Order: sequence, then C-alpha cells, then structure tokens
Amino acid sequence: MSRYAGTVQFEKPAVNGRRTTACAGEQELLFPPGEAADRKRWRALAVSLVAAFMSLLDVSIVNVALPSIQRGLGASVGTVQWVVAGYALTFGLVLVPAGRLGDILGRRRMFLIGPARVVSAPG
Repeated sequence: MSRYAGTVQFEKPAVNGRRTTACAGEQELLFPPGEAADRKRWRALAVSLVAAFMSLLDVSIVNVALPSIQRGLGASVGTVQWVVAGYALTFGLVLVPAGRLGDILGRRRMFLIGPARVVSAPG
C-alpha cells in the first residue's frame, strides 16, 4: 500500500511483467519489451494492415462490379445504391458478432476461419 497525492492505492501482484494499481487501474512496466516482443508487435501490425486492406479491396470490388450488376438486373441508379447500402449494412452487422466470436474462440482462429470461408465459397 502506498500513498500518492492524498489517495491510497493498493498494488496488485505483477502479471505479465506489469504492476497494476487498484485506484486508477494504471499499469507500470516492470521490464522493457524484448526483441521477440517487438517482432510479434510488427507481425500483428502487418496482419492488421493486410486485413484492413482486404476490407477496402472488397468494397472497391463491389463498386467496380456495380455497372455489371446494373446492366444484368436492368436496375436503376437508385436500386444500385441500395445494393451498396445493403452490402455495407451486412458487413457492419456481421462485424460485431464476428468480433465477439473472436473474443470467445480466439482472434487468430477467427482470422483464419474468415479467409477460409471466402476461399471455399462457391463462386
């Protein structure tokens, strides 16, 4: 127990090299991250950037396909706008439950399941 600026803080035991105070939930690093931790962070950043790029690419593909969709269905411009809105809405609605499943099943497993389903889908 230590006293800082008139408030009492109780220290919890260190977990994963971090000590947490009960008062503010602040964490203080007990040891600097090593080279292996830095490599993992860069790898995680690269995977996240590839995932974001795939998402942007997917939306771009839908936009490029819109004229073909419009001709094929004989749809008006307003109807094609509904296609884009429906696609974005579906993407947004699936994103939240998929994130929760990532919390439950593991983010790595869910990240591998997503591309596997896309690749295995009949085209």
